[in-house]
Amino acid sequence: MLSSNSSLYLHKQKIPRKGTNMNKLLSGILLLSLLFVTACGESEGEALARNVEEIEQWLADNNLTAERTEDDLFYIIREPGGTNHPNVFNDVEVNYVGTLLDGTQFDANDGIMFNLGGVIRGWQLGIPLIGVGGDILLLCPAKLAYGDMPPSATIPENAVLKFDVELLDFN
Repeated sequence: MLSSNSSLYLHKQKIPRKGTNMNKLLSGILLLSLLFVTACGESEGEALARNVEEIEQWLADNNLTAERTEDDLFYIIREPGGTNHPNVFNDVEVNYVGTLLDGTQFDANDGIMFNLGGVIRGWQLGIPLIGVGGDILLLCPAKLAYGDMPPSATIPENAVLKFDVELLDFN
């Protein structure tokens, strides 16, 4: 006979009711799904609506009027430049300053050359609107910039980016 303090003592095991483990598994999956959706923040549509409001407010605050493309790029052509315009297959040489709407500068370059097809969508849509010698202000909602995956801590997720760009040349 075994005593209750024996290492061989057999405990009665509670046998789970049928489906209990499956219910726990499904509950866990549901909880993780809800946490994932909550952690993902705003949707692209919500971000766009907020971005458009921010851009329109910034324009009003600065007494400016911008054009808006069907892709939701806002722009102001300050100087149209020449009659020949680049496309996304061209290398462009530009001077530019990139800021947030609050004026925080996150990037700037003079005389930099790169392929237009390798940059954010806002530039691909905006730079072809001017020719050599042209100057444009681009207001890019997050969906035309970095969205919820910015390249640095200086740029918040789903931020509107403002670029002052001068097209020096293209080939």
